[in-house]
Amino acid sequence: MNPDTSNSADIFYEKYHQLVENSLQGIVILQNLKIVYSNKAFANITGYSIDELISFTPQQVDNLVHPEDRQLVWDNFRKRLAGFDVPTHYRFRGISKDNRTKILELYSQKTEYNGAPAIQGLILDITERIEAQKALEKSKYNYSLLINNTTDLIVKVDSEGKFLFVSPSYCKLFGKTEDQLLGKYFMPLVHEEDRKRTELAMEQLKKHPHTCYVEQRAMTKKGWRWLAWSDKAALDEEGNIINIIGSGRDIHEIKQTEKILKDRTKLIETILEYLPVGLSVHEIDSGKFAFMNEKLQEIYGWAEEDLPDIYSVFSKVYSDEKQKHLIANEVMSNLKNKNDVKMYWNDIEITTGNNEKKVISTKIIPLYDQNLLISTVLDLSERVRADNKLKSSLEEKEILLREIHHRVKNNLQTIMSLLDLQAEYVEDSKILEIFKSSQSRIRSMALIHEWLYKSEDLSKIRADEYLNNLIDYLGSTYQTDESEVNINTEVTDFLLNLDVAIPCGLIINELVSNSMKHAFNNSKKNKEIRILLQEKDYEQLILAVTDNGVGFPEIVNIDSLDTLGLQLVSMLVKQLGGTYSIYSERGTKVEIVFPKPVYLLNGYIE
Repeated sequence: MNPDTSNSADIFYEKYHQLVENSLQGIVILQNLKIVYSNKAFANITGYSIDELISFTPQQVDNLVHPEDRQLVWDNFRKRLAGFDVPTHYRFRGISKDNRTKILELYSQKTEYNGAPAIQGLILDITERIEAQKALEKSKYNYSLLINNTTDLIVKVDSEGKFLFVSPSYCKLFGKTEDQLLGKYFMPLVHEEDRKRTELAMEQLKKHPHTCYVEQRAMTKKGWRWLAWSDKAALDEEGNIINIIGSGRDIHEIKQTEKILKDRTKLIETILEYLPVGLSVHEIDSGKFAFMNEKLQEIYGWAEEDLPDIYSVFSKVYSDEKQKHLIANEVMSNLKNKNDVKMYWNDIEITTGNNEKKVISTKIIPLYDQNLLISTVLDLSERVRADNKLKSSLEEKEILLREIHHRVKNNLQTIMSLLDLQAEYVEDSKILEIFKSSQSRIRSMALIHEWLYKSEDLSKIRADEYLNNLIDYLGSTYQTDESEVNINTEVTDFLLNLDVAIPCGLIINELVSNSMKHAFNNSKKNKEIRILLQEKDYEQLILAVTDNGVGFPEIVNIDSLDTLGLQLVSMLVKQLGGTYSIYSERGTKVEIVFPKPVYLLNGYIE
């Protein structure tokens, strides 16, 4: 700096040099739009050296002011020099050497420098302060925006628990105004059962890190609701609590859901624990059991602590080495390939912890996404014993029933033999015919017992086999060389039980024997009897015996006839629950329709 050597300059520098040079505030003197003096502080504000500033042209000085503020600054400069009353204090924006915009605060006054008018300015760089204020205002705005719009509950209480601040969300939840809450204690709003827990939690605020978390019920406008609070204490220099900031959230629905889940979990655990089926859950990778119910421990005869993993089950329970390796290999193969299949094994023999032999079935269900295997075990031992006992009992009954059929057949054959012997002493042809008819009837019944004795099913016989054998017998009994009759059958191969087979056999016996004896004369050619037994519809069977003989002279009612054989037919039709019809146009046809047995209603049983 090259100060003027005049007396006034000397006086200025003498008087103010030290004060001005070391001032933290920028000081500048302008004369004729040029800088004639600058202290260090002003040079620091602009970024230029003092020598550079002193050498500036008016244009360069003008460039130190932001373009938008130049008119304001220079108008005030000129007016002040002209003696007008203008503000001595205002703000404007300056441009530094590095082209940064700075906010400057100016205090100016008119002075003289080297005997000529000049403007002296005291300039403060308030950029950082303004930016800090803006940041603070923005922070306050954001804070206010957050507090006013957050659904979380924000409160501040003093060390005694009195409200210092409540957020709008808190007021809304509790149905109270800010004035109704400020200065009041928060604890009366807390459920009595939760106050002790709240007090203990807040004691933690006195210890590092001076935070606490508590869940409590509070009386809101909706009634008692669960709230969760995270609190932080503010301390003074001596470590005493000044106030507490609390951030809360309504967790009532979460608590309700937790209770429902807890109750359901307890219910499921109870159900699983008392299932009549053994159940376990173990990890796929480690094999360790995560759960094992009491029934499984009962089946295996080992306590849960004796079976820590699936490998211990294989070593202690599975006695058959071959079966053990077969199951283990299948499980490992499916797990390795992550096959999403349920694995079943039946009739597995195991040895329990009590050295008892049992038979079980087991199912394994993999849950790969949870790294778990669910295993169920069903104890089949009692059922196997019952099945064996039943099988033994059935075998005994089968033997007994087969023996009964055999003896009935033998007894009937004995009766036939006795009748045959007795017939040798009878000379009356009519009586001999009665003997012969009786033998035929007995034979039709004996055939049934003979077939049942030979059959695997001791309660039913094949209709076609039985009737064909009966027809063979009737043919051999009644046919002679002079009266040869062709007997044709059309019989569906379903099964007949005793209740149907005996009446049908006796009916066919009576009708065929009647046709053989009365329907044909010796001159008749191509004599034929046709026998049909088949399904009429879903609910009925039809039995028909037709001959091409002379026929009845007129349609008759079997019930009105006094012959034993035809009366027997009528009785047997009623026994079957059926009806009969007689047709006599070209020979005779007797057609019987009766209900299908229940066991045949779903179709033929072959």
